[in-house]
Amino acid sequence: MALAIGCERSLVIREMDPEPELRCETPRLTVTPLEMSCVGAFPLEMAVSEDGRFAVNFATYERWTGLFPDDLGARTALFNARGELLWTHDGTSTLPHEVVFAPAFAPDGSLWTSGRFSGDLAFGNASVTAVGGVDIYVARYAADGEASLMRVGGDNTDIEGGLASAGDLMILGAHLGEERAAEVILQPTFMGLSRTGAVLWSERLVSNHPPWLYPLTRSGDGKVWAYLGGVRDMKVADLDLSFPEHHDTLLELDVDQRGIRRARLAATLAMHSTRVAYLPHPSGRISVAGGSNAREGTLGGVSLPTEGRWLLLGAMRNERELAWLKTLGSGADKVHAAAAQGEQVVVHMELGDSAVMGDLDLGPGTYVIAFDSTGAVAWHQPVPALTTVSLDTRGDDEVFLVGCLVQGQDAGAGLSLTLIHVETHCHPGRGR
Repeated sequence: MALAIGCERSLVIREMDPEPELRCETPRLTVTPLEMSCVGAFPLEMAVSEDGRFAVNFATYERWTGLFPDDLGARTALFNARGELLWTHDGTSTLPHEVVFAPAFAPDGSLWTSGRFSGDLAFGNASVTAVGGVDIYVARYAADGEASLMRVGGDNTDIEGGLASAGDLMILGAHLGEERAAEVILQPTFMGLSRTGAVLWSERLVSNHPPWLYPLTRSGDGKVWAYLGGVRDMKVADLDLSFPEHHDTLLELDVDQRGIRRARLAATLAMHSTRVAYLPHPSGRISVAGGSNAREGTLGGVSLPTEGRWLLLGAMRNERELAWLKTLGSGADKVHAAAAQGEQVVVHMELGDSAVMGDLDLGPGTYVIAFDSTGAVAWHQPVPALTTVSLDTRGDDEVFLVGCLVQGQDAGAGLSLTLIHVETHCHPGRGR
């Protein structure tokens, strides 16, 4: 999972930085301009396949008025491992309301995306018509870029919540509109899709106070992770939860062709007005990355800042206990994106001032930094400054970033889509 954060911070270490448990080679950096401009389109999310191809989803627009663009559209582009454009598809609709979310690769190499739309929508030769005011679409692309397009959901307003591959299934998270007392309530719902896009099952999360479902994360065959914000009560499969106040939660879902077999509570965070991502590792340990304007909150029994804007990085030992925690406070620093890689958590970080992390003294600049399972810095690499960054990993050794590189003073003419590839090898042992 890749998390776009973009919150301003200043680094404060909450505990002593331990000695790193890994010895990592000096990272190798490659910067590749891609065959696409960021003018009229900005990248949202990316995904990397096992063979090194990577897909980028964009929001496109005709003009920008005030804080937001007008006439939003959707674009999906696929590149090979060398950064060469293989194909691109732009969505066209009768009502300019297409929004696209993170892409996902299936084991057979096909690429899947999903989003929301109104009116008639077409990608290439594939088309679909909305039934509710806003509907969900799922697009499947073969290796040659041929598109299949499906509408999923009900007759009311429906909003997509992300795709994740789970064995032979593609799992869609969504908010399906349900009429209650003359109003439509958006209910978090999980759907199992076959490799052709047919809906095999649909299970609604039961709640008196419907939480918000963020994009799903894949873990392995038959498992996905679902992050929900603002949970008061909910029931899904064999799990029944109730909290005295709003919590963010991470659920691990075991799924098969018939539905959700089991749901497990993996992590909780008690707070208000938060946006925190939980990043699962193969061992079951959970890294935490995110930010908040929280009035109050706790994580693993540790009280979090109650004033100002801040961001945290850490790891959960279990669903309620912390292994380590660092908080970044109210300065000029930013963490743009984060992803799990093996047992490490990788972040794309911009430092406005110098920061000391263990025996590292980093000056102002933009970095990719990997923290190991103890919270120590495993490796770091200065990188060119990008805007609207998305990050993903492949295996234990490669990190991919895609964003817009600002070239010169004229930002409107100098925003080019750029790939940053960082490769390093780490081995057990103390020291960097």
